Amino acid sequence: MEAAKALIENCWIDKKTDKELYMKVRRELPKCQKFFREQLGWTVINNEQILKVEKIPAHAESYMGITDFTESRDYCLFCAVLAFLEDKEEQEQFLLSELVDMLELQLKGAFL
Repeated sequence: MEAAKALIENCWIDKKTDKELYMKVRRELPKCQKFFREQLGWTVINNEQILKVEKIPAHAESYMGITDFTESRDYCLFCAVLAFLEDKEEQEQFLLSELVDMLELQLKGAFL
């Protein structure tokens, strides 16, 4: 279970920076995924660039939030921005007006 240990010890395993470890863990991934899913309830993110275990806690604690966010609206805006950025490629540029338009569409009637 060296692969599981590597996934736990590293935030992620990047193919560009550590190709040998990436390939080693990728070969053992089916066993690791089963272990993480069944024993810990965690999922393994597996794509062409990185391998990562999503270590989501079972219960939320007060220190886990963003202290500057005081209303649920703050989290809604944050999630909408993340959703917008998820569709963009790495280093892809965009106009601020595109983001604002998307926020208006996504959150219309909810807060804006």
